[in-house]
Parts: sequence; C-alpha cells; structure tokens
Amino acid sequence: PYEVTIPATPLNSSTGINDVGIALDAIAAHPSTARFVSKKLLQKFVDEGPTQAMIDAVVAAWNNAANPLGVGDLREVLRAVLAQSAFLEPDRVSGKIKTPFEHVVSGFRAARGKTDGSNLNRTYLGRMQESFHQNPVPTGYSEVGGDWLDTNNLLGRLNFGLDMTSRTAATFGADVIGLLTANGVSTAPAPDNAAAIVDFFAGTLFAGAITPNERQLAIDYLRTNDSGVVSNYDDVRIRETCGFMMGYAQFLEQ
Repeated sequence: PYEVTIPATPLNSSTGINDVGIALDAIAAHPSTARFVSKKLLQKFVDEGPTQAMIDAVVAAWNNAANPLGVGDLREVLRAVLAQSAFLEPDRVSGKIKTPFEHVVSGFRAARGKTDGSNLNRTYLGRMQESFHQNPVPTGYSEVGGDWLDTNNLLGRLNFGLDMTSRTAATFGADVIGLLTANGVSTAPAPDNAAAIVDFFAGTLFAGAITPNERQLAIDYLRTNDSGVVSNYDDVRIRETCGFMMGYAQFLEQ
C-alpha cells in the first residue's frame, strides 16, 4: 500500500528534481520512518533501550495532523521526546556515553583546545574506533554507549585528554593556563590554589559533578610529581591535571 511509482522523467531537468521530491515524500510518509526516527530520538535523549510505549507516544505526536506544521512536525516530535517522564528519572542520569567524536569535540571545547584538524585527531579517533567514513557497514557507527566501552577505547580517551591538554601548539593542544587566567583562577603555587584549580576544571569538564574523594585525588595529583612526591605545581602539572580529570567517568558521560 505504500508503493509509489515515480513518473517517467522527461528531458526537463526541473521535472527530475520534482521526482526526487516525490521519492522523499514517499519515504517520509512511510510508517516505518516515524517509528525509526522516534526510536533514534529517544535513544539519543532519553534511553538507549526505549520501551514500545515510549516509541508509540512519540509516533503519535508525529502523526498528529493538528501540529503547527502538520504530520511530521519535528519540533513537536522532539517536544514529545523530552516530555517523557523517563527523561527526568534520576536512575537514568549518566546512562549515556559519548561517542569518540563527541569525546574529542567536548575535550577541545572544555579545555580551550586548538586544532587544525591534523593527523593527531584522526589518529586518536582511529584508536577509539570511530574513523570517519570508514565504518564497514552502511548503518553507521553505533549510537549505544556500551558499544564504545572496551579497554582500547578507554585507553585512547585517556591518552587523548592527557596529550591534548599537555600541548600548547595551535595545530593540536589547549590553552589551559589562559582559560584559568581568563576566569580569575590564579595558577601561582603560593598561596596554594590547587583546590580552586581543580574546582574550576570540575565545573568546565562535567558541571561540578565530582565526589569529595575524586576531588581530593585530583588535588593530590596536582600537588605531587610523577613519583608521588609533594612538590610545587607548575603550568605543566596544571595542564596534566586537566587531562587527568578528563579520564574521570563523568567526562565520558554525555
């Protein structure tokens, strides 16, 4: 019943463009499209395993002819997604993991990162198993967070954070010290500003979602050298601490 026959296209090129519109309209009108897109949106914003009731509610919004833009009004569809009670359930908080690309982008944003799209970016994304346009199947890379959590992927994320924040080059690096200074956080070792520096990183990296123990671990890391000996921190150690905190589970979460 959903079969659509595209008319024979004459030599007029504008008619050929209209044929594409007919094909797209047919795809948009197919009931599988509403279910597919509704599930994808629920997986992205609410739960990676949405129930059938959730999907049905969003499909109903899709098919509502009273929408301001009629059937398929994506603004109303998204409104139905975000109106799901599960969206605000505490047990679902932190339930989604960033894809490697999201992880890299959020790292650059949080640490005032700098890049020219160099090979290092592609190298790290390759290690995290999300090389652009190289997925072996046409359905694309997984959008389920758990699929990205293996030993190699986690190691790639940890190394990326430490490497990017430790460098200052415009081609691949971050202006961590400038970010602190611009926000009024002193980087001087005396008086000791370790707590203020860690609190700032916790706020920029994951909105302050840090436990007292995790906070103290970061402060101790900043106040010691690689041998575990207490020492005055410098700019190098501050940048390393930012990268260290990018390895916290909170930074992996969407």
